[in-house]
Amino acid sequence: MARPIRCGVLVRSLPARYPDQVSAVALLGAVREPAEAGRKAQRDRAAVLREKGTAATGPGPVDPKQPLLLVTGSDDKVGPPAASQELVDAHGNAVFEIVPGVGHWTALEAAGPVIEQLRKFL
Repeated sequence: MARPIRCGVLVRSLPARYPDQVSAVALLGAVREPAEAGRKAQRDRAAVLREKGTAATGPGPVDPKQPLLLVTGSDDKVGPPAASQELVDAHGNAVFEIVPGVGHWTALEAAGPVIEQLRKFL
């Protein structure tokens, strides 16, 4: 399960890297790939991380063979439902839940419904 963007980037790469250890992926408040200015900032940050010995990873789609749950709030302006829908469409077999009246802090604003979705999914 992933929450912040950096965790989401990492989690999206884990199924391909560790297929025997990852049985499902859940993304809460997924965000779109950033615009060019954002990508440049990420590249610049990655260069600093590489210089200090940490390789940067980029987001990628989750393998369609990997079960995927996306949960987002209907009022999320950072990771709007349309961003999650794009990931659902790219995946082809994902479960997508929109929590009504909730913003970007889906798991905090609606812990009960999020936990219920995770229980059903996992």
